[in-house]
Amino acid sequence: HRELERRVESMALRSVYALELSTYPLIKRMSYVGIKPDLSHFRRLSGRLKVDLDLLQVQLSNETGIAIFNANSGDQVADYLFGQLGLEEIKFTRSGRGSTNDKVLEALEHEHPEHPVITTIRNYREFYKLKHTFVDRVPDFIRRWPYDGRIHATFRTTRVVTGRLAASNPNLLAMPKHGQFAREFRRGWVPEPEHILCEWDLSQIELRVLAHLSQDSVLLTAFRNGLDLHAQLAQRIFGGTESDHKKGRTRLAAKAINFGIPMGMTYKGLSVELRKNGVDADEDDAQRWLDETMALYAQVPIYQARMVHEAHARGYVRCLSGRIRYIGGI
Repeated sequence: HRELERRVESMALRSVYALELSTYPLIKRMSYVGIKPDLSHFRRLSGRLKVDLDLLQVQLSNETGIAIFNANSGDQVADYLFGQLGLEEIKFTRSGRGSTNDKVLEALEHEHPEHPVITTIRNYREFYKLKHTFVDRVPDFIRRWPYDGRIHATFRTTRVVTGRLAASNPNLLAMPKHGQFAREFRRGWVPEPEHILCEWDLSQIELRVLAHLSQDSVLLTAFRNGLDLHAQLAQRIFGGTESDHKKGRTRLAAKAINFGIPMGMTYKGLSVELRKNGVDADEDDAQRWLDETMALYAQVPIYQARMVHEAHARGYVRCLSGRIRYIGGI
């Protein structure tokens, strides 16, 4: 304890340590209280998923002409899409094979509506994961102490290097969030009598943090005055008036760009994201729009460059609370 305490002091982590300790009573209570699944709902959902998976497997065989087509096999899907159909590879795996992850398939789905097999592959993967990773495993997690019909996951703040909350046994933070069956899955969690389940979302939290850290005048003005940041950017890129971009594809494109910037999105990643949202944009368009956006938020690239320089010099960066994030290999 004395040795660790000296290291905490020497690294200026006393405030971070105090912050961590202050969260533990709440995190312990989250695990103690747990969450209640409706097992009859999950049994019904599992049966429906089994029927849908069988139908999708038949559909895949008919659409591909392959008797046993494994939609979960990246190699077989890549061979069919990029080899037999001749579709363009958007992203590559470390082994050099064309990626068939969901973002890539979603982009290809928008680009090639003439190939419905892409949608079928996506649906099969989603239903398979939902059934085998989540739905069928729910009963396993309530057969544990204290045997009260609830699931008591383990929560930690020391598992992820950024300090983000992590859950295990099961990972409740990885629950599916989108699509018809994801909604059905979420309906399987029920409150006790005279209680309710609530959900909160933080509006544009990454961009608000970026505005504070970079002190960019455009971002700060937008948030202080309640302006529509996405419509503003869409107007700058696509022209017209701000009201033209209050909804629709151009606003989705601007939203992808705005949120891509703090995440370090490249022009290739942006191109995939835009095509996924139905915006016809090649990599040159994506690069130009990224450049225009970085010119608009002039203080953001300066802040980012400063952080990279700090990481090079120290091997780590610090967040607002003082937490150290080591950047190995920089």
